[in-house]
Amino acid sequence: MKNTLKQFLCIVCLFALTVYFGFMAYNSEVKFSEKKMEADSSESSASANLPAVKYTTSKIITQYSNFDPMSVVDTDKYAEVTYNNVNTAVPGDYTVVIKVCQYRGSTACRSVTSSIRVKEKTTTTTSNKTNSNKYQSTTTTTKNYYAGPVFKNKDKVTCNEGSTSCLTNKISKPTATDPYSGRKLDVTLIDGTVNIHVPGTYNLIYEAYTEHGVRGTVAKLVVIEEVVNNNYNNNYNNNYYLPESKYISNYHSEYYNDGTYAGYLKADYNSKSSKYISNYSWTNKVYYTYRCVNVGEYGTDGWEYVSTDSSDDHPTYYYNADGYRGTLEKTDFMCAKGCTQKLIDELGRCNYYNSTKQITRTWIGYYSGYVYSNYNQTYSGTVYLK
Repeated sequence: MKNTLKQFLCIVCLFALTVYFGFMAYNSEVKFSEKKMEADSSESSASANLPAVKYTTSKIITQYSNFDPMSVVDTDKYAEVTYNNVNTAVPGDYTVVIKVCQYRGSTACRSVTSSIRVKEKTTTTTSNKTNSNKYQSTTTTTKNYYAGPVFKNKDKVTCNEGSTSCLTNKISKPTATDPYSGRKLDVTLIDGTVNIHVPGTYNLIYEAYTEHGVRGTVAKLVVIEEVVNNNYNNNYNNNYYLPESKYISNYHSEYYNDGTYAGYLKADYNSKSSKYISNYSWTNKVYYTYRCVNVGEYGTDGWEYVSTDSSDDHPTYYYNADGYRGTLEKTDFMCAKGCTQKLIDELGRCNYYNSTKQITRTWIGYYSGYVYSNYNQTYSGTVYLK
């Protein structure tokens, strides 16, 4: 009786967990797609000539389906895709940015951003268990962890031309939380920079990963508006209000240049990702020269070693594959396909005294060590006024 009660309670708990996580996934999906169509008409009076555009702020598509990034906008004006990282083969949250202009070549343009969720095809696993009392229980588990991070603080930022508040490193990053646990996630800038001296709209692309490894990206638009006041422009361009230098941290490239400050930064070593390569095999063909010394004898009885004609000493190997690079150390090596027998057969019979013969042997070296990727590499240091 006690065993039956325990099994019943286990079934109830498993069912409750399945319902809970299913509800969390459904709720996340509803929140993600609750915005449908919006008219972007919140520009300042200085941007009144920008084209009106309706666009889908978020969209859910099924894994492996076809997706056209232009489908997120509804406009009769000229439109082009300025950013699109949607991969329909991999579930997660992606970003599309569309620039809409009055006509092709026009400077009167606005940008809109849309979040695209690739929804994994649901897989259901059912298991049946029968205990000694012939009691059968069925547990159904549905995988629903395709939801990406929940981003906040992703609203568009607008600055006047020349304002240092919109420098790339001063724009506050979006925040992200896991859609299931609510825990805070790390957010990284992966693409984009802002030139505060050139009016226009810039895309800063950020990414985060959920606790289940689902990647999400989001675009933060930065609008630099033209300033007509010439006195302001002259004073700013003469750098009256700027310090001589500033410190840049966790920047995405070695050379920094935002139009006002420039300089080379040093790599943040801890930002590299690494992995350990174990017993990587590398094949090396080596050439050897032998001389006939005992006429009529076969193999090593008739021939003697003279020289090694290509290097057979490779204590290290430089690994470069799948975005990772590094030097591996040799841990072992062996001759492929039986070197001794192959050597005898290749030498054959010694027929002419002092004649030479070149033969080959193939060696396989095994190498191990850490390799590193620059995928997450960032740079920090001091830059100076141009």
